Amino acid sequence: MTDPDPQGDSPNKWRGVYTWKEICVSLLLSLFPLMFCGGIVFPAQIVWYLSLGWAYFLFQTPANYSWNRETLLLGVVSFGVFIALIHVAGSRFGGIGWSWRRTAKLVTLSTAAFVVGIAFVSLTHLTLWTIRSEGALISDGREPVFRSMDRNNLKRFGIAQHIVHDIDGHFQTDDGEAEIASPPHSWQTHLLPHMEANDLHRRIDFSKPWFADENKPVFQTEVDLFTSPGDIPTTDPKTGYALTSYSANSRLLSISGKLTRDAITDGTSQTIMAGDIINNLPPWGKPGNFRDPALGISKSPHGFGSRFTGGAFFLMADGSVQWFGEGIAPEVIKALATPTGGESFKVEDVID
Repeated sequence: MTDPDPQGDSPNKWRGVYTWKEICVSLLLSLFPLMFCGGIVFPAQIVWYLSLGWAYFLFQTPANYSWNRETLLLGVVSFGVFIALIHVAGSRFGGIGWSWRRTAKLVTLSTAAFVVGIAFVSLTHLTLWTIRSEGALISDGREPVFRSMDRNNLKRFGIAQHIVHDIDGHFQTDDGEAEIASPPHSWQTHLLPHMEANDLHRRIDFSKPWFADENKPVFQTEVDLFTSPGDIPTTDPKTGYALTSYSANSRLLSISGKLTRDAITDGTSQTIMAGDIINNLPPWGKPGNFRDPALGISKSPHGFGSRFTGGAFFLMADGSVQWFGEGIAPEVIKALATPTGGESFKVEDVID
């Protein structure tokens, strides 16, 4: 009988196991860059917290305490008493030959266990917070992407408004189709052909109000460019109407008649046309979607604001998009809201 060749058998026997391990590890490693690109960072955060986060925790925690002579002295004395008690207990119950060396080892192990326990409990809370907290997932990874998309949406509104101005000689407001004496429809409705939604625009019966039964299916349709990206409501749960997270400047587009560039004497780059809203979102098809920037940013449920920290994006009448912080002075935001106020300042000076 011929003995099996161990050198020829063993590699083939275990090759499949090693291959599957390598495949799993490769897939796992390749997923991390993809998740980062998509703004999903919490898996990497969990791995970090559970593997190396304890060292960061131990390094950062002492810096958060205010040390003084009394607390330092109390800590040293307490630790000395702890060492003495360990040595006395060891000498009494540890048998003959108990030494200070054994006491030092036991104190070191006890201290390490205590510190590791605190770090582990804290990291457990932090990991659970990372998984459950919506804010952590957005602010760490997805918010920059959402901010860019939100800015681009407003930019598209600006492009659409200037296309209308070039064709009709004025910016789009809520005025109805004068040639067919139609009821008013929202300024966003009239911009549909220039915002990748011409099919929706064609399905609207402009001879009837926006809330008519014939128009309801259209206005229950979500338009991506009409909502800021992120976890915000996109439809009204009661009526089913699709919502918008943008509103126009009531001091500009709510005026009756035709608004032209020349009518904005303060300058189109100095005048707000529209901006982000986060509260009381209206249906995009509802006329009268105007708000007063003078109410401040994130200061009123009926004013402008965004889901992003610190401020909101605004479309200016020249088509540019600017970020204004929540701390902007009331007189400045009011000046930016008025098209003919005669204020003298540079918008660059108030951009955060």
